[in-house]
Amino acid sequence: MTDRGQYIPGPAHGAQVRKDRGQNGEDKWTLILVRELRHAPEKVWQALIDPAHLREWAPFDADGNLGTVGTTVKLTTVGAPTPYVTETTVTRADAPKALEYKWGGFDMRWELEALSGGTRLTLWTNIGHRFIAMGAAGWHICFDVLDHLLSGTPIGRIVGPEAMKFGGWQRLHAEYAKVHIICGIPILGYIYDSPSDTHNYAPSVRYVFLPSCTAPFGALDVERPFPSATYFEEIGQTRRCSETTRIKAGQQLEA
Repeated sequence: MTDRGQYIPGPAHGAQVRKDRGQNGEDKWTLILVRELRHAPEKVWQALIDPAHLREWAPFDADGNLGTVGTTVKLTTVGAPTPYVTETTVTRADAPKALEYKWGGFDMRWELEALSGGTRLTLWTNIGHRFIAMGAAGWHICFDVLDHLLSGTPIGRIVGPEAMKFGGWQRLHAEYAKVHIICGIPILGYIYDSPSDTHNYAPSVRYVFLPSCTAPFGALDVERPFPSATYFEEIGQTRRCSETTRIKAGQQLEA
């Protein structure tokens, strides 16, 4: 096993949050995490379904393989204050592309997209509003550990209270805490004139603007016309701007 003392998590990236309404009108939050891995989808797929692989990187243990629809598996959360075991049934297992089940009552949806020389791995999971930053930071570290495992340089699972004591946790958590829900589209930091400016991306910036639009589009694609009402919603707080408000590259909303 590689010395985990050399591991330092990179900056927050690849996180989105969606806010929807549940069946009873309650707020429903979904954390979406994307990570590009330098490994084939078939290899990543095995790490998602095989109990032996999951023990090396995931925040839970599985008592069975998750690779077959209809299979019932018990998932044991690692690092919980008291033993927490939930039973789940795999509802989708389209190898090596998509996997769906529940963990602790929350939906877990994985999608794998083949890239040149690797895989784009996307996770959708429901999460409580107060735990968005913590969940994003925790999965960020899990994905780092997964990448090490698949690269043949395992550093061992880092989850739960152990992750929170790990070097870089506070910084990573603070960066993910700056996720904003903007017209249903989440952003970290600056908005730029075009996607080509993303090399200057700075997740530490606090305020951003975005078009008031419910139609999905690239978060950094601001070349489209702005509709009449422009606003942003910081988690737990909403501010509305004038109808004539426009932004320039890197412009911030005053506190």
